[in-house]
Parts: sequence; structure tokens; C-alpha cells
Amino acid sequence: MTVRIAFRALKRNKLRTGLTMLGMIIGVSAVITMTALGTGAQAQIEDRIRGAGTNMVSIFPGSANVGGVKQGAGSSSRLVPEDGKALREVAEVEYVSEGLQTRQQVVYGSQNWSTNVVGANTDYTSIKSWPLKYGSFFTDADVAASAKVCTLGINVGGRFAPP
Repeated sequence: MTVRIAFRALKRNKLRTGLTMLGMIIGVSAVITMTALGTGAQAQIEDRIRGAGTNMVSIFPGSANVGGVKQGAGSSSRLVPEDGKALREVAEVEYVSEGLQTRQQVVYGSQNWSTNVVGANTDYTSIKSWPLKYGSFFTDADVAASAKVCTLGINVGGRFAPP
């Protein structure tokens, strides 16, 4: 009996019924869309954090003071390769990559790109958890021989890599 009364009320108030249904459909769709966007954004942020290197500590030299003027962070050269060797002796440290970082203009053919250049050893790719798309990473033999090899990141590599 109650169901019959409800259906009669729905039939008599078709506009109100349609608007109520439309409101419910839009509301449910909005909740589903916002949940999907939130999940996608969370996955993207987690990927970026993983790409930056999880459980990573970066150690940079301090600033030099020349004639009473501070030269800025990283201008001191008090860190030496032996410091990296000492860090490898710490049991909790899995990877160590000594290196230098600078901003340079990279040129290939008629194209060029201003980018960060990082001098590092073979542990750097394990620290950063970077996947390989083309070619191969440089090896310990390349580092020992000071070979002129490089690994391009996605920004520069995407501009110069083969199609």
C-alpha cells in the first residue's frame, strides 16, 4: 500500500521527481569524480617522491667566507672523496654517490637546453630509483677511467633521444 502511494506521488509530481533524481545523479557523480581525482593526484605525488629518492640524505659543503663576504651554500670545498668512503662504512647506509652539481648548457646538433648537470657514480641511479628507457647507464669502469659518458634525464633526453 505504501509503495503504491509513493509511486502515485512520483507520477503526479514528475518535475519534482526528475529534479530530485538529477540532483542525486549529479551529487553521486561529483563524489566519484573527486575521489578519482584525489586518488590520481596521490599516485602522482607518490611517484614524484619515489623519483626524488626515498630515504635519501644529501650532504652539501657549507659556504666559504672570503674577505668577510659569504659566497653562498656549496661554495666551500671541504668535502672530499674520502668523506664518501667513510660514509660507506656506516652499516645503515646502503648507497653513496659522491659528486658535483652545476647548471650547464647542453648542445646537440642545432638544439640546446639549459639543465642541471650532476657528476655522480653508479650508485646514483639506485638512490634515485630512475628507470632506464634507452641505452645503458655508465659503469664503474667508466667512472674509474673518467670516461666522457652521460645519462640523460627525461627532460633533456626527451628532446635529444631517438624517436
